[in-house]
Order: sequence, then C-alpha cells, then structure tokens
Amino acid sequence: MPLSARTRLRAIALLTACLVAAGLAVALPAQADTSPASGVPATVSSDPLPTAQVDGVVWSTAIAGSTVYAGGDFDYARPAGAALGSNQSRRYNLMAFSLSTGVMTSFAPNVNGAVLSVAVSPDGSTLYIAGSFTQVNGSTRNRVAAFSTSNGSLKSWAPSVNAKVSAIKATNSTVFIGGSFTSVAGSSRARVAGVSASSGAVTGLNANVQGGSVLALVVSPDASKVVIGGHFTSINGSNNPGYGMGAINASTGATMSWSVNSTIRQAGDNQAIYSLTSDSTSVYGTAYIYPFGGKTLEGAFRAEWSTGSLTWIESCNGDSYSVAVNSTVAYIAGHPHDCDTNGGWSDQNPRVYQRAMAWSKATGSSPNTGTWSGVAAPTMLNWWPAFNTGTATGQNQGPWNITATDTYVVYAGEFTRVNSTNQQGLVRFAPASIAPNDDGPRVSGSDFVPTLTSPTAGQVRVAWTSNYDRDNEFLTYEVIRDGATVSSTTGASRNWWRRPALSFTDTGLSSGSHIYRLRATDPFGNSVTGDTVSITVAGATGGGGGGGTTPTGSSATDTFNRSATGSWGNATSGGAWTSSSGTTGYYSVADQGKLTLPASKTAEAYLTGVTSSNANVSAQVSFSAVPQGSSAYASVIGRRIGTDDYRARAVVGSDGSVNLQLQRSGSTIASQIVAGLSVSANTQYQIRLQVTGTAPTTIRAKIWRAGTSEPSSWTVTTTDATAALQNAGHTGLGGYLGSSTTNGPIVISFDDFALSTP
Repeated sequence: MPLSARTRLRAIALLTACLVAAGLAVALPAQADTSPASGVPATVSSDPLPTAQVDGVVWSTAIAGSTVYAGGDFDYARPAGAALGSNQSRRYNLMAFSLSTGVMTSFAPNVNGAVLSVAVSPDGSTLYIAGSFTQVNGSTRNRVAAFSTSNGSLKSWAPSVNAKVSAIKATNSTVFIGGSFTSVAGSSRARVAGVSASSGAVTGLNANVQGGSVLALVVSPDASKVVIGGHFTSINGSNNPGYGMGAINASTGATMSWSVNSTIRQAGDNQAIYSLTSDSTSVYGTAYIYPFGGKTLEGAFRAEWSTGSLTWIESCNGDSYSVAVNSTVAYIAGHPHDCDTNGGWSDQNPRVYQRAMAWSKATGSSPNTGTWSGVAAPTMLNWWPAFNTGTATGQNQGPWNITATDTYVVYAGEFTRVNSTNQQGLVRFAPASIAPNDDGPRVSGSDFVPTLTSPTAGQVRVAWTSNYDRDNEFLTYEVIRDGATVSSTTGASRNWWRRPALSFTDTGLSSGSHIYRLRATDPFGNSVTGDTVSITVAGATGGGGGGGTTPTGSSATDTFNRSATGSWGNATSGGAWTSSSGTTGYYSVADQGKLTLPASKTAEAYLTGVTSSNANVSAQVSFSAVPQGSSAYASVIGRRIGTDDYRARAVVGSDGSVNLQLQRSGSTIASQIVAGLSVSANTQYQIRLQVTGTAPTTIRAKIWRAGTSEPSSWTVTTTDATAALQNAGHTGLGGYLGSSTTNGPIVISFDDFALSTP
C-alpha cells in the first residue's frame, strides 16, 4: 500500500480546525498501544525487529542477561533478512542470539533430538535444556542437559530420564522437570521430579501424577511450591486439585491448595493446560481443547501464588500456547479467532486468526460474557502484529512460545513471516523508544475513499469508515479538498474489526467540481492516503468562499474515556450527563457509558447543556446479552424539550432481530425491521439519527454493524409537526429491558457519541 513512513510528522498545531466542531463524529480510544491514553499500559511496537532465523520450529526460549537461548527442532540458523537456505550456519536444535541486536552468537552445541524446553538458573550461570534428545556433543545426555552461560561448555550434570521431558525450571539448587517419564536418575518418578543442580540426584519430590503427561511447570518465588499443568487427570490420587493442573510441595511432592482448578478443569487426551509462566505474585497459564465445547478454556488465566485463587480469565476461542508477562502487559501466542466474550471481534467468515495478542496484566473493568460470564477479565490492548503459519510441524500454526522483559518481547515458533517481513521462527519486538515505529495505518488507496453528497448548495458531506493501525489507535484524519487540508482531527479509530463511521460537512463552497481525498497519520508520522473522488456542487448563496467554514450549531462528543459510578460524569465535550432515574446502574468505564438494566427498568441520560434545532446524532451501542423472553431497547435522542422528544429506538428481540423505530414522546411514528442485521452479545452497532427543521421536522435514522460501511440510505424516515417539539432541544441516550426478560440484568453500553449539525 502507499505508505509514507514518517516522511513528515504533521504539525497538528497548524491543523486545529477540529472536525468535531465542523461536523465530524470522533472516537478517542483508550485501548493501549505504543502511544496510549494516560494510565493505560503501553505495548511494544508491532514492528518486527531483525532477528536470527531458523529453518524449523522453536519450542522454547529463555533470556540470560543480554542473550536469548532458543531450543526446538531445526538444523540451520541464519541472519535476519537471509532467505531460507542462504548464508546459513549449522545449528543442532539449540542456538543463541543477542536480545538487543538479534545477531546470532557462536553457541552451537550438537543436540541429537528436539529441545522442548529451556531455562536459565536465577543466578544466570547455567542454561538447562530438556526434550527428547539422548546425546549432546557426542556425550550421553538422556533428555536433560546443562551448559555454562559464560563459555557455552557442556556441564557434567547428567541425570538420566527414561522418556520425554517437556518442561524444565530451576532454582540455584534444584532443577524441576515435567514430562511423560517414569524414571529419573534410576529412581521412580511419575511425570514430575526435582533434581539436585549440583549432583544430578533426585530430591525428595515424589508426586504421583497419573492420566497424562506434564507439559508445563513453574516454581514459586520462595521455591516452596511447584505448579504443574498438562494432560494428567490426578495428582496423588486427587483430581481437585489435580485435573490438568495443581500445586505440589517442592520438597516432598505433597498436594497443596490450588483453588483455580475448581474453575478451570481441562485434562485428558484432547485438552490440557498447555503452558505456565509466573511473576512474583501470580501464575499465568494457557489452555487448549479440541473439539471445543462445554465450559472449557482456550485462552489464558491468572491465579495467585499464595492460594491458587483465580484473578482473571481471558476467554477468547482459539487455542493459546504461551503467555509471557512483563511489568504491565501479558502477551499471548496461539490462534484466537473469536474474542467476542472479551469485547473483541466475533468469528469472521472466513476466520481471522490473531496469533499474537496483548492484554493488561492487571484485571480490567469489564468482566467476561458468554461461557465465563461475570468472571473478571484483563483488558484487551491494541497490538495486532500479523504472523503467518509455517509447515515445520504440520499443525498449521505460527508462534508457539513467548519470552518477555520490559524492554523486549521475543516470539518463537514455526512462522515464516511477520507483517510484511520474511522472518522465520524467531522475532523480537520493542517499545516505541527502541523500535523504528514504521508500522502505520493499514487501509489506503481505493479502500480508503470517502462517500460524497451535497445536501444543499455550497455544502459537501464527506463520509468514510475510519482507518486502523496495528499498534496505535490515536490516528489523525485529514480531509483534503482540491489539494489543501480543510479539516483535521486526532482520534476516531478503533481496531481492525471495529471501525466507526465518520463524517465531515464542508461548507461555503463555490460552484463546480471539487476533488476530495483522505489522509490518516499515526502518532509517529506514518501516513496513508486514499484515492481521490470528485463531486459537482451548486454554489453557496452569496457566492461562498470555498474555505471549508465551520457550520453553525451546537456540537458534543463523548468517548467515555473515564471511570464514573452512579452517573456518566462529564462528556468529552458538551458538559455533564444528567440521569433520568437516580444513580443505580449508571457507570462509565472502559471507554463506554453503561446502563445495567434489570427487567422493566428504563434508564436514560441527557446532555442538557447543549441544544440544537438541527441535530445529527450518532453513537455505538452493544448489549451484554441478547434478551430472552422479551426485548431490549437502545435509544438515541435527537431533540428533547421538557418531557417530549424525538428519538430513534432500536428494539432487539430474543432472536437478535432489530426493529428500528422513530418515536415522538414514546409513540412510534415510523418503524422498519432491519433486514440482514442480527444482534449478538457484545458486538458494536452504530445508530445515526438526524432531526432537522421545524414545522415540519424531518426525522430519519439508520443502524448498521460497527466496522462495516455506513448504509447510503436511511432505514426509516418520517416528518412530524407536533407543536411542543418545534424548537431547539437537547440530546441523550437511553435503554430499557422488557418486563418478561429471563436473562437480566443486561448491560447496554454506549460509545463514540457525537452530536453535530447536519
């Protein structure tokens, strides 16, 4: 695509003709990215950094100081940028590279089988590897081995393990292993063991793990507890804890409390706790299942070290293979394809797999919906690098493993391409302070073209679907007319599945043909432009100046980028929201104004400080669930005078159908069933309402799924001349849940509210 990568960082201060005042609906996002809103954790950039490559799959990575060790199933490694088969060096399933430069080191031991797990001792002096190998550098090393990190030499440590070892972790005195083995160093050990770091002899840890292999393990900060995960169905005869995961005493193997296993229960041949990692307070894990069904998990979870109590669940559908955390962010590897229950995208056709994602490490403000309804969740962050799938394993996967620090994040697996860069098996990402920050807005050319209409002489309405960026939500949009920028604003983007409709009214135009195009620019100056499109307009009365003047009338916007309880607080512009029914159920959080509605409940909020006789009102709305047994209503109010108003009301039935109604003071004066539109839980829909003129007043509305193109025609239109409503009024939003609803309360969430003059 035509991308002007930081060729110029726009002087936004010179382009302060804000599209809000000029008729543009804006959306100021708060999901994190490399330049997030205040208080939101920043992710690494989505720019793939040059990193050494391998010709197979990397299963595990570990960092010792400035060196990254990578183990897997591969024969050769090569520098970044080198094509497969060129400039390669022999590497036998184990290699190392610089964390800061990505350049491969000379570390090249000969390991005769796959390396499935690597770990570094806390003091950084020893690298441990585990897998299915039996020799290292020609010496017998049955499935585990150790190296000096100072010179790469093979250490004499050589406990013999009789079957595959899938996981290894170490303290300075003890090495813990998990897998499918039954014997370690000549002693019976069922799938988990502790081994002396000095002698290689087994320790007293002797847990009886049955029903399947151990795939992952972590050791508590005080080295007193080991948490294991995998396919197994019991530990020491217990299946709660012990079904897919559990905690054991690090010295004896005795079962310890691990309460999260009462909630997350996945074990057996086709499901498991696949990976585990930890920090000073918590354990993080991922799970998989095939085929998916029941109350099972394919996402990630966080539990407390002290008790094993559940902190949050990330409940996306699509197996997750690794999680890594730094101070503020949890990074995920896998193939999520449906994150609707966490406020993300729903399954697409064809499916869209997001093989790398970022989440807040802290608990977010919005809980899960769906299968894990009500369970706390982290916040989805705006970081969307694109990984392809490789062929090394035949499993059609991309990344399998992640290691993270506050400075770098390393993804590993069998992918061969990241974004538009050929990069096989390994890749690094870094924060904006280190990264080149060259990954810009994604949509350009013929896919980024506005729709032009001329509603009256001397005016052009410019409408378009917002752009998106892999690691920035705050984009600057410019409307360019006849080669000159006539308006600019920052904001109004979301992400690849949620792209709000935007519009700008250009006024005071001279008669004749005018050419328009759009430009979107991210905070680092990366910009894209769309193709040009022209329109012929009649001149404004009195000639006009063609200067893109600001239309008259009131404006208001709200992105709900704040926390408020008992009310919606103050709008981004337009003053304070006034509640219609006390404080219960009103709150603002996670970029949304929310109404919690039990059956028979009506709740509305008004911006009484802004009045207009010609109103173009738009807002996004979502429902936490499709109502069962009755209907749910979401209202956008365009003109309210006293207790009377004109509004658009979307009535959602128990089958997800939508009846879009125009109402006058509670009476329906026009309505239309919206063909082809069906509401699903937590999916965003855009409602636009226009109320224009007096005696009569024209009222018209449309609704569509957010992120898709705005319909060119209105869904429902009517006129009305009721005397009490033929003056300027204020605007508002509202909701209602039918009295027969059986699955209440339901939360109706509003976002990206904008009032402008049409």
